[in-house]
Amino acid sequence: MKTIRNLIRTCLLCVVALATSSVSAEIYLSHNLFLDVQSTSDGNGNFTYTFWGSSDNPDFSFYFTPGSGTISIQAYGVLEIQGPPDWQGTVGSDGLVTWQYAAPGGVWIDDVPLTFTLQSSIPTATLYDGATLYPRGITAGPYDEFGNPNNGGWGTESFSYLGPVAVPEPSVTAILAAGVVLLAIASLKRTASGNCPVL
Repeated sequence: MKTIRNLIRTCLLCVVALATSSVSAEIYLSHNLFLDVQSTSDGNGNFTYTFWGSSDNPDFSFYFTPGSGTISIQAYGVLEIQGPPDWQGTVGSDGLVTWQYAAPGGVWIDDVPLTFTLQSSIPTATLYDGATLYPRGITAGPYDEFGNPNNGGWGTESFSYLGPVAVPEPSVTAILAAGVVLLAIASLKRTASGNCPVL
């Protein structure tokens, strides 16, 4: 009986360690039709997002002007966000982060990379790729022939990226709950039979 109890305790400790450990540094590249996005996580809650024009359409690019065009991502535990000069960012109560260009004139998302940063209270990273808690990011705005902002239309591009996990992370919660149920069943069987529980 002591061996089984120790085995259950070890399993639960492993699950708790898995739930609380942070991820080491990661890099993820999302190659898309209109733009490319490289996201990074340093394993300490610091995330970066770098945007540049897609090699699939080198002659066209997003052209943002004040009030026209946004980059939006979902994130959890947001403490601070920053953008390049002339960009403004907001964080909604639901964790939706939105950046917009705010200076006179306009800016192309093309060969010169634009990098945005996010600091989260949650160090663990996961891939946001369309799941319920982890939707893809969205870039929306004028999409024009590079250098000619009057020759094009409106473009929308979704992209995958690294971001902080939701707390509690659903899969870890489910594992912890399963471990507690297993321990309770073992205790009930032992109490009912007076013997070593069969798992």
